[in-house]
Amino acid sequence: MGMAYSLGFPRGFKYVRASTIDEALKLLSEYGGDAKVLAGGMSLMPMLKLRMTEVKYLVDILGINELRYVRVDGNYLRIGALTTHGDIAMNKLVNEYAKILSESAWHIADIQVRNLGTIGGSIAHADPAANYYPA
Repeated sequence: MGMAYSLGFPRGFKYVRASTIDEALKLLSEYGGDAKVLAGGMSLMPMLKLRMTEVKYLVDILGINELRYVRVDGNYLRIGALTTHGDIAMNKLVNEYAKILSESAWHIADIQVRNLGTIGGSIAHADPAANYYPA
């Protein structure tokens, strides 16, 4: 029963919410390799529940709005790490300058995941269910 009971429940960790980029960087520097960043959690939380990864500290950055953007900067289309799959799917700039990203985002999971999951999390965890690399 011990093994079956533990599956689906991550090991204990300390949850910390950062409200600025500087605060997040300070926390990550302080906790080092014992910390992971959490935003939408669509890639990380299943890994924690299945105990595919462990963490002592979760640093939540979801409230740092300056990391959620799509903008053109010279010859570059810049997409912030906290930009959701739904934002990417529906953004006019993404559709105009990188249509394949927009089309890819429409095929990620369901609407709940698209509205919570972020491009940063998908890339950071190389999530095969939300893989932007080929696009």
